[in-house]
This record gives sequence, structure tokens and C-alpha cells, in this order.
Amino acid sequence: MSLQKDRSRQYYCGKWAQVILTEGSTFISNNDKMKKLVVFLLLCLVKNTVVLAQLKLPEGYVIANDVNDSALTLKADFNGDRIKDQFTIIEKEGNARMIALISKGPKQFTTLTHPELEFFDCCSTIAFEKNVLTLTSRGMRYFEYYKFRYNKKLLTFELIGFDTESFGNAIHDGAGTQSMNMLTGTYEYSVYTAKDENDGTSKSDKRKVKVPKKYTLNNFNEAYTFLHTLKTE
Repeated sequence: MSLQKDRSRQYYCGKWAQVILTEGSTFISNNDKMKKLVVFLLLCLVKNTVVLAQLKLPEGYVIANDVNDSALTLKADFNGDRIKDQFTIIEKEGNARMIALISKGPKQFTTLTHPELEFFDCCSTIAFEKNVLTLTSRGMRYFEYYKFRYNKKLLTFELIGFDTESFGNAIHDGAGTQSMNMLTGTYEYSVYTAKDENDGTSKSDKRKVKVPKKYTLNNFNEAYTFLHTLKTE
């Protein structure tokens, strides 16, 4: 079933729920059609929560919240088998971790995650568009974007890109951008160096960087170390 059809079904489930609540329990008990609608609604709810019910969090972890205080979890068909999967950001004492449930069949899912990092501050938002999963981290004076795509051969999410934007200090010293294409090894950056608020210089460069290995969700801890050793000089 397509994502659009699935969303339509969720919409109608919600609409019928409103009807049932509005009409009242007496009408439901005396009307066969409404009884059928109740069954339909319950099936909808079960269908749309089956993935959430199977997510088992590591001990001590909870589902993290985004900038709007909503759960950082996303349901979509990441592997193209027409079954909803789930990608979630979890955290323990402020340290984030990614975990995913990928379907192997109508009622079977495999769990993907990575070893715990010493400290990983993520995420502000999570989005899925054109088969690319983008995680955004927003700090006091920076943004980081991690881009993943599900790899059917590797059976996991492959890290395909990393971008940053920093605003530097009060006089914008150290401000700049970084962009790393993990598939081609193309690395671009710009950095601004300031002596004071009226005196500064900008530098930018583009070069090839050897990516040591394929980085995926499973070994993201290694990818994190690699990305944060990239130089802007």
C-alpha cells in the first residue's frame, strides 16, 4: 500500500472516530452499521500502531522529543516493501542514540542501532523525503545535518551526507559551513576568521577526502568520529 493511501486510511479512521464519539454509545448498540464501523476503527488503530508496539528500548532509554516537544519518531516505508518501518531517536541522560525497526514481512521486524557514543546531542527534527532520511541537530550556535538512505544490499541505513553550519562566537570568529558527500568523498568548507567585529577574512575550499569505509547506522559511532575530525584548513 502506498504512503498516500495509508495516510488516507488514517484520515478516515480519525473521521469515523469523531462520528462514533458524536453519535454516542446508545446509537452504536442499536445500529448494525455503526457496530461494523467500530470494528473497522479498531482494526485501523491496530494496523497503524503495530510498529510502535514492537519497539523495545534499551534499558534506561526513552524516546526523545523534537523542538516542538513531540516524539522524535518517524514511520515510513524506508526499504520499499510497502510496509511501514520506524526510525526513532532515543536518549538516556541527554545522550542520544538512533534505533530503527525495518520490516522483514507483514509482522516481522529487525532492529537496527549503533553502539552508544560518549556524547551525541541529537536531534531537533527528523524528516524523510525522496528516500533520504535527514536528522537535524540544532545547538546554541550551530546546525548539523545527517543524511541517511536505506541500502537494500547492506540491509541497513547508509550515511550518505553530512552538513554543518556554525555561527562562531559573538564576533562570528569560527563561523562557517561544512559539506561532506560520503558517496563521492567530496568535501567542501568555508570558515570566517575575525580579529574583532570590524576585521575578518573568509576562506573556502573543495577537495577529495578518502572515506575509510562505508558508514551505516550500525557503525555510526565510527562515522561520528570521522566526521568530527574533518579539517577546515
